Amino acid sequence: MDVLRTGPRTTGEVVKALTVDRHVVVQHLRVLRDAELVLVEPRGRQRVNHLNRVPIQQIHRRWVAEFEQP
Repeated sequence: MDVLRTGPRTTGEVVKALTVDRHVVVQHLRVLRDAELVLVEPRGRQRVNHLNRVPIQQIHRRWVAEFEQP
C-alpha cells in the first residue's frame, strides 16, 4: 500500500519498488483487491493498481480518530 500512496502503479512497477518475487506481489495485490483496498484498472496487457482511500478513511474515522482526541 505504501508504494501506491504516491499514485497508481502497474503490477510490474510495484514488483520493482518492492524487490520481491512477482508471485508474492500478485498474491498481496489480490488480497488487497478482495478487501477493496486496491482497485485494478486493466489497460491492455497491464493492470494498473489504485489505492482505494475510502475504506482507509472510514477505518481512520471509526477507529483511529477516537484515540487521537484528548
